[in-house]
Amino acid sequence: MKVQLTIQEKLKDLRVERGLTLEELEAEVNISKSTLGSYENDEYKDISHTSLITLAKYYGVSTDYACFPFVTASTFPPYFLIRAESYTVRCQW
Repeated sequence: MKVQLTIQEKLKDLRVERGLTLEELEAEVNISKSTLGSYENDEYKDISHTSLITLAKYYGVSTDYACFPFVTASTFPPYFLIRAESYTVRCQW
């Protein structure tokens, strides 16, 4: 049985895999470390579409990979990003 990671777990895994602290990521993507930390926290928080796209681009993954628990890293190539400028993406399952 495959384990499906939550968006919080995926975002933290992506950061940790790259050996980044929240402070280092903050400097790279211009999102405050408190906001980044809240995205990785188990408590529910809406993630703005802008932040989701920024993080997906930085990590080289699709927004689908970051957002949906059933999408694996191999489901979409890294350059396949969903354009979400016109709506808010809710990523809680």
